[in-house]
Amino acid sequence: MQSDMNYTIEEYTNDSIRHLEEAWLILEKGDDMTYYQSYKWNMIIQHFTPQYKGICKLLYLLVKQGEKPLLIAPLWIIEKTFLFVNKKGAYLIGRKGWSDYLNFVYADCSNDVFKVLFDYIYSKLHLSLCCLEQIKEDTKLYAYLSQYVTLNKDCLTTCVSLMIPKGVDDYKQILSKKSRQNIRTANNRLNKDGRSIVFSFEDHPNLTICESMRQERVEVKNKFRIHSLKELIKCLKNYLKNKFIISFPVFLPFYEDKSLRFVSAYIDGELAAYFCYGLDEYHKKVVLMAVGTNNKFAKYSPGVLALYAYILNLIERKEISLLDFTRGDEKYKYSLGGVNHYIHDVSFNL
Repeated sequence: MQSDMNYTIEEYTNDSIRHLEEAWLILEKGDDMTYYQSYKWNMIIQHFTPQYKGICKLLYLLVKQGEKPLLIAPLWIIEKTFLFVNKKGAYLIGRKGWSDYLNFVYADCSNDVFKVLFDYIYSKLHLSLCCLEQIKEDTKLYAYLSQYVTLNKDCLTTCVSLMIPKGVDDYKQILSKKSRQNIRTANNRLNKDGRSIVFSFEDHPNLTICESMRQERVEVKNKFRIHSLKELIKCLKNYLKNKFIISFPVFLPFYEDKSLRFVSAYIDGELAAYFCYGLDEYHKKVVLMAVGTNNKFAKYSPGVLALYAYILNLIERKEISLLDFTRGDEKYKYSLGGVNHYIHDVSFNL
């Protein structure tokens, strides 16, 4: 434990994370927090973060002022540089997985708290390198890092989200003429072929079918065609790096997080598309995670129709303020009115 300017820092391991539950449930309500900073989500992902004795471990740092919890830092520590590509340093738990946004867990957090934390990481944990990935651009943490830290790297990734409009007419006005036409065309194709489509916004689909549909999508998405020597060299470098880098267990969120929900489209009673989502009740936001489309029905754009119907439902219910499509700039996100926001992968030396 360290004491500085009335701050104290306590260390917890993954075996003692339950002692942090009370503080965590308070801090996860902070304005910068997302579904991925929630206690329940972190209880899941800790089991999918590698730990090897003497090489890497999980560590949770709790910063307090008196008895008041101010910040929890969920860290994945690489204790020594391993096989060249695994650099000794502090990383955030949740990397290389389903957590689209990473951060410390905090509510009313001042720059002094960040400074005390990083000083502790350097002086007590004897770590210099910090690699903090997927930090939302509009957070206090990124503001602190961009202003007070000399960054070795700052890589930008595009995310897309939709602020839920107040009314259906308002929503339709933000859609492009092409988007509105594509939705009409998809419905016309269904009618012409004599097919019926039904949507469910809190579905309980067959998860085995969902997994199979997702796998087909991933295979198509990841199909890599080499068009130049530069792309070939990049491919070989990535292959060699992946041979030596510490690997993270692969999992599907809807098997592990029982609180996740589904938006689904059924055509003639058969699952045609689904979107698995997490509901952030504190902040009135929805984050989309795993998605899948049945190729048999692809020409009807069932995923777009399902999300369009879901958005209209959210407008009517007036309970959700934001639908977050999260990482990636796929066309369907923009066709439904989504706009860009950004996350940053940063690295720096303390």
